[in-house]
Amino acid sequence: MAKQKVFMVFLAAVTTIWIGLTNNVFAASSDTVNITVTISQTIGVDITETSYNFGTLATSVTSTSASSLTVTNTGSGANETYSLNCSNTANWTAGSSPATNVFVLSAKFNSIAPTSFVAGDILSTTPVASDGTHFAGNETGSSVPYQAVRHLWLQLKTPTSTSASAQQTIVLTITGSIS
Repeated sequence: MAKQKVFMVFLAAVTTIWIGLTNNVFAASSDTVNITVTISQTIGVDITETSYNFGTLATSVTSTSASSLTVTNTGSGANETYSLNCSNTANWTAGSSPATNVFVLSAKFNSIAPTSFVAGDILSTTPVASDGTHFAGNETGSSVPYQAVRHLWLQLKTPTSTSASAQQTIVLTITGSIS
């Protein structure tokens, strides 16, 4: 009897294995997977020149820079749009029209010295994004490709009169943003 039980268990096991091997298992013919990636982008702006000296000027004078500042997008591969602003000095205030102790600084992206500057080129202490009407000549500071170079020309209109005889320093800031 014990031999008969062992034989029955053996026969059941063999039958189960045989049935499992003979049945076909079907799977889908194709499938998909979502793959995601996020690019880490950094912003980089490099102004090759560390300073520009307009020299000694009289009051009520308009002077255009003799050379341009070289501005390069040094970020991590993204296009950048530049915003520009300037500082007041110790004795002068940035403005849109020269006055007593008020100067006007304009900037324009252009491959050669521009023949004129317009109201959209005037810098203030508040950053303004470069576009087709702000700081634009035959170059712009808008959607500047990675490693592209732009040439920034400056125009300074000195105050009509001033109480300061010491040299004044204006800080020009160019800030990049991914565009």
